[in-house]
Amino acid sequence: MSSVVVLKTGEREVEKNIKKMFILAGGADRFIKKGDKVLIKPNCLNSKPSSTGCTTDLRIIEAVVKIVLKQGAIPIIAEASPISFDTTHIFRQLGIKKLAEKYNARLVDMNKYAFIKVKVENPVVLKKVAVSKLVFETDKIINLPVMKTHVLTTVSLGMKNLMGCVSGEQKLRLHEVGVCEGVVDICQIIKPAFTIIDGIIAMEGAGPSNGKPKRMNLLVGSDDVLAADIVACQIMGFNPHSMKFVKSAANHDIGEYELGKIKIIGASLSRVKSRFSFPRLNISRIAGTVLLKSFIPLIRASGIDVNKLAKRISESMRPHPEFLDNCKRCKRCVVNCPEKALVLDQHHHAKPKLDKKKCIKCYVCDEVCLYGAVKIKGSR
Repeated sequence: MSSVVVLKTGEREVEKNIKKMFILAGGADRFIKKGDKVLIKPNCLNSKPSSTGCTTDLRIIEAVVKIVLKQGAIPIIAEASPISFDTTHIFRQLGIKKLAEKYNARLVDMNKYAFIKVKVENPVVLKKVAVSKLVFETDKIINLPVMKTHVLTTVSLGMKNLMGCVSGEQKLRLHEVGVCEGVVDICQIIKPAFTIIDGIIAMEGAGPSNGKPKRMNLLVGSDDVLAADIVACQIMGFNPHSMKFVKSAANHDIGEYELGKIKIIGASLSRVKSRFSFPRLNISRIAGTVLLKSFIPLIRASGIDVNKLAKRISESMRPHPEFLDNCKRCKRCVVNCPEKALVLDQHHHAKPKLDKKKCIKCYVCDEVCLYGAVKIKGSR
């Protein structure tokens, strides 16, 4: 049986409720010991403030730093933002650098740290994962994701936030082999001691970067990252067992998969549920899947591989990204494209050109764009 703490919080009660969360989960000393080096992993996808629902609320980070220090442990705040961003600059823009200085906490840009390749014992898609060496130099990880929707994976929560502990090249590789499946491989290696999902201001619609902020005034926490994600999915109005990353995590020693074996402590789900705006481009994929299921007996009888056909239909229904006139030519989409499908020519007002034959519709271009200059048809 896994436990997940769900708490409503006001603007001025964040620190008090983070303390309460640890108490309800069994006490901070259950997770953090004196002398522990504790890696605190927020979501710093870019420099957009937490008021947009894009990045972790600074008050949550500060509350966790104070708890770590009170336990006599050593806080280390660390992140590896997408490779076209300067994580150190993001730390400064979000106020995390000033926070670290205030508490004499170490601040690490994991993109500039060493990575080591680690074997996955029970791989889904990755036999080895390039993980920051810092993960193995620390004793505990406190995982601080944001409650968000995602145009590719439907939601982005605790498990996906741990992608920030792998190398930039590994992130690009994940989009080639399957993010949902790859995240499960990462979570077999990186085991957070505790996860707190920031739902103070969440994000709905075209997340994880360009969706709409959704005020929830909510915190979700657990020492079981899969259970925390499953509960967060329910709060957002999604069926967790319909999520590919949840299904892929079953039987992979990530956490509790069965809803009946997850205990909710604190606020009841009926009290806090609020249906999130779906990343609408997924609707056509779901419709296609439903249609396909009605013809499965005929398809099987003809000898066609149903799974391969479903994947082909799903891929064909996903639109290619489009680039709008407000493009600032920052080249982040070009640098982060895993298939090098984008080219930015010398013309001053030219937008990126997309090679549709190379494009795998991973939407990293939309994820890293700060200006809303990438349009995924039907996502907003």
